[in-house]
Amino acid sequence: MNKTTAFIASAALASMLCMSLPLLYAGQADFPIQDVMGNRSALHGVGFDSTVNLKEASILISYDERARVSHEIRNPQGYPGSSYTSFTYVCEDDCKPISDWEKTKDQNRTDVTSYERQLNKASLYVSVMVTDNQQLVNDLGFIKTELTYNADKEHILKEEGTYDTEEKKIIPGWIQPENMEESGGSSIPVFHDGSYYILPLSTTAMSGQNYIYRATIMNYPESYSINTDTEHNYYDISTRLKAEKLTNVSMDRNYLAMQFSSNHIFVFSEKNQKLYITKYDLNGNLKDEISIKDFHYFDTIYKNDKYLCFSYDDTIQILNTDTMQLLHVKNKQLLLESGDYAPIHDILYKNGRIYVSMSTDSGYYTNKLLVIENGKTVYVGTLDFLKLKPSLTELPADCIPVKFRR
Repeated sequence: MNKTTAFIASAALASMLCMSLPLLYAGQADFPIQDVMGNRSALHGVGFDSTVNLKEASILISYDERARVSHEIRNPQGYPGSSYTSFTYVCEDDCKPISDWEKTKDQNRTDVTSYERQLNKASLYVSVMVTDNQQLVNDLGFIKTELTYNADKEHILKEEGTYDTEEKKIIPGWIQPENMEESGGSSIPVFHDGSYYILPLSTTAMSGQNYIYRATIMNYPESYSINTDTEHNYYDISTRLKAEKLTNVSMDRNYLAMQFSSNHIFVFSEKNQKLYITKYDLNGNLKDEISIKDFHYFDTIYKNDKYLCFSYDDTIQILNTDTMQLLHVKNKQLLLESGDYAPIHDILYKNGRIYVSMSTDSGYYTNKLLVIENGKTVYVGTLDFLKLKPSLTELPADCIPVKFRR
């Protein structure tokens, strides 16, 4: 072996050792829970997992039902795949501008001049998006709803535009309500038995009729053209979704979420500061409804067995979907030390106990585990990934928070 070959081989070996050093340390790392309050035996009977992502690999951290820890080095892991809906507002039928184009206050690009104006109304189309663990998006297509967003003094509908220097005119673009809380936002379609169940999150600013839809995926897409005015031209779009209307829903409410449990559909809506939870069978037949006073917005509904759990401020609500009875629990541990709402990542209700996974920092590096029984905190533990830095030789790129096993 000549000197040049020997040097190249030595450099390659050194590079491999440097690259594998973090993984070597990761394989020897420890991931203990720090007991802050109570006995760790409160976690017995519930398994849970978390993931630490490094530059070269991911570490799956698992706790069994006796709170014994193990970990496994894996290839870099992305976030779990998901599905969601997106809203597209289209200027058709009697849609027209009710103000002139004006330059937007914040010009984000130097090569393009942005404008905006107000419209009187716009029709709503709902698309279903599916992402994989690499966050690549697959657009399954759209449902043309019977909903129209109507503008007035309280509900402003804005259209964006950009100036085309070649054509010397403003080209209309994206349409959306000024107050995005009233846009319907994004909802999560529920996939069940080969079909997507979809509820567009309509608001009281919309007219027409809203429905719970059941959609199947067609083998081949169908193409459509939306006939808009001359300024907006035609929309040429396609869809793979074949949708049927299961049932209509009341138009005097703001719709927040839909979830499945016990082979039934549960719709969450708001009216006059009251939360309504409505139960339907899989064919859209109304079965039951309850309401809660002093409504608060919430982010996510967590599901296990026959229970649906959601939280806001220092409160957890647990719905027994068989009996439609609610368990209401208030606990100060659900708030940060500042009194602000803490990010909650999972809630599990099992054997009369509530298990909560939450973060105490914006980077999700510190997980806090709560066990609540009869309204009282029986255990608090933390899992701090930043303290693993000496063992891992590098700061984690990010962490996927603790999720309880169902």
